[in-house]
Amino acid sequence: LAILAQIVPREKWSSDGVARLRASGHLGENPTAYGLKRVLGILERAGRWVEKYGPSELRVQLLPLSDAEKMTSTVPSALKEAFRDLYERLSSLDSWREESIKEAFMAVTSKLSSEDAIESFYAYFYRVFTGRESGLRAAPLLSIVVRDSILRYF
Repeated sequence: LAILAQIVPREKWSSDGVARLRASGHLGENPTAYGLKRVLGILERAGRWVEKYGPSELRVQLLPLSDAEKMTSTVPSALKEAFRDLYERLSSLDSWREESIKEAFMAVTSKLSSEDAIESFYAYFYRVFTGRESGLRAAPLLSIVVRDSILRYF
C-alpha cells in the first residue's frame, strides 16, 4: 500500500487506488464497506509513514514518459532484446498480477548469460522507470500500475 500511496494521487485513492488493488488481486472484487474503509485507512497511514519516515529506497516516483524515452535510448544493445522480450511477455499476460509479472521477469532474466547481465538488466529497468539504479521489487511495483501505462515505458 505504501507504493500505491505514492503512485496514485491522494484524491483518487477511493476510485483509482481501489480499482488498481482489485485489478492486481490485492483486493477482492466486492469488498464490504467496512473492508474498503479499512483499506483506505491503511493506505492513508502507509502514505503518511513513507512521507515522514520512509527511507529513500522505499520512495517511488515513476519518471515522466519523456524522460523514460531518453533513458531507454541508453540501454545497451546487448539488453535491448531482453527488454523487447519482457514487453512481449507483459503484453500477453492474461492477468496483471504480481505473480504473473514476476514469472515474466524470471523467464526473461533466466535467458541472460550471467549474474552481471541480470544486474545490469535490472539497473537499466529501474533507470527507465524511476531514474534510479535500483528500487522496490519490480513485480509488486508494476502490479499496481495500470498495464497500459507500464507498457508505454518500453
